Amino acid sequence: MDEATLKLKARGIMMVDMSDFAYFDEAHPIMRELSPHVGGFCVNLAASLSSYYAILLAAKDLKTRIFLNLNINVPDDEMGNLGKKLKDSGAAMVSIHCSAGFKAIENFVDEMNKGTRPFREAWEIQPEESSSSLPFRPLIFAITIPINLEPCAAAPIFGEFYGRMKSFQDIVSRRELDGVICSPRDIKSYDDKIAFGHIKKMIYGVDPKGSSNCLGKTITPTAAINSNADYLVIKDPIINYPPGSSMIKEAEKIFMEIYLALGKKYGIETASAESPKRRKAPTETICHPINDIIKLPPAPEKSKNTKQKKKKSSFFSL
Repeated sequence: MDEATLKLKARGIMMVDMSDFAYFDEAHPIMRELSPHVGGFCVNLAASLSSYYAILLAAKDLKTRIFLNLNINVPDDEMGNLGKKLKDSGAAMVSIHCSAGFKAIENFVDEMNKGTRPFREAWEIQPEESSSSLPFRPLIFAITIPINLEPCAAAPIFGEFYGRMKSFQDIVSRRELDGVICSPRDIKSYDDKIAFGHIKKMIYGVDPKGSSNCLGKTITPTAAINSNADYLVIKDPIINYPPGSSMIKEAEKIFMEIYLALGKKYGIETASAESPKRRKAPTETICHPINDIIKLPPAPEKSKNTKQKKKKSSFFSL
């Protein structure tokens, strides 16, 4: 890995948590401002399909990525249909909760895998892979427990930690999922106690002021990199920036910490501790543009003759 690839990766693994923004009008200005400075955005599946569709179109326009957090329960026989829809949704990554059970996950993953290959990052692409004609599908990340639950609260619901992890390992390995979502408290256990091999790790609760020993609810970017995290999800340090700063300034500070931590980890001499030049326009990209990865469905046609009231349409009207 050279220094240019190192910067590409450092920028690309930064994901901004947009879960507090349920509506496009709230999310779009932030996405537009931050898209040249971060690797993508994490959004919850909105109750309104039109709102989620607008966010995907904005992501395509800004050439950024969307990680779609499902965090929902759907009957086993409907999970295949859901996977079929999300395969062509335009998202680069999706999550699925392991409490859905093995059969539901099997239906979901089998449908997602038909005629596709897993999304690959720009810094992971090998020359021989570029000739493949198969379209990319979103990476599938599995969730064990809600990351904000304390162990004492999680145990009655999901069982004791290592029993829960063993069951989780069986689901992830048998269905060949692409990644797992970790809390700062649990990420070390994925390497120390559970062998996942190629599985990617996405960690929430990243904060430069967080705990450096992975025992708290937050973790510093450096500690996350040293714990072998592949994606870092950040919210408060960027969105709720301190007085006198800005979202861009805070994003650049976190990028630099990630960049230096990766350089040290891989033994690459970084040029300096100064922030690299920012991209001038959001039309440039440091990752696969969504429109090069996957085709979005056509936009719904609007009636020219009658005014229609806005209705909330469920994404799961299968």
